[in-house]
Amino acid sequence: MFKRKSNKILLGILTSLIIVLGALEVKSYLDTRNRQQPEKVTTKQIGPYTVNATQTEYQKDVEVSLLAALEANNGDDIMSEVSKYFISDYFTLKDKTNFNNVGGLGFIFPDTKARFKVNAIDSYYRDLSTYIKAYGNNNLPLVTKITVGKPASINTDLIDAGKDVEVKKAYDVSVVWEYQENDVLDNLDVVTQATLRFAAGSDDVWYIYEIVGQE
Repeated sequence: MFKRKSNKILLGILTSLIIVLGALEVKSYLDTRNRQQPEKVTTKQIGPYTVNATQTEYQKDVEVSLLAALEANNGDDIMSEVSKYFISDYFTLKDKTNFNNVGGLGFIFPDTKARFKVNAIDSYYRDLSTYIKAYGNNNLPLVTKITVGKPASINTDLIDAGKDVEVKKAYDVSVVWEYQENDVLDNLDVVTQATLRFAAGSDDVWYIYEIVGQE
């Protein structure tokens, strides 16, 4: 009887050891796998600007032109290409998941970005959740063609960026664009033209300060 009892105790100990060792092996495997899997990259840099890592075909083309303009340090060309990228991101609703996914924020003047986003959610992005529910986000507007006017110099007093922020130059740029044709567009309140107000601070980086008009 004593021997049988000892065997049971030994069997229990062995079973416990197998369970513990198995758990340690599983933990080690999961830790190794997690270390081997790189973090999912959601954003990328185009010069001083931050954009989504996932781009439309149009945005990929604009990126090449924007990098060239930044390399040449040509203010007019920079504003033109920034306008194209911003419009293609902000006014494209396709594949956005909720009203909080405001596009183009990486091109907005840093000191007014929070205010800009709030205004966007209260206006163009206000009904996005309703649109997604009704049509699916894959069927929503996709900007595919943009025409940009020549930048027009304006008084820097029109830029209210805050008393501690220096604005050296300011311009207005008119932009007109088109969407990929689909049956949903006629049911939505889409915008096809706007004026973007640009500002450059002491760092000489051109940012969009605000959208001053859109139709």
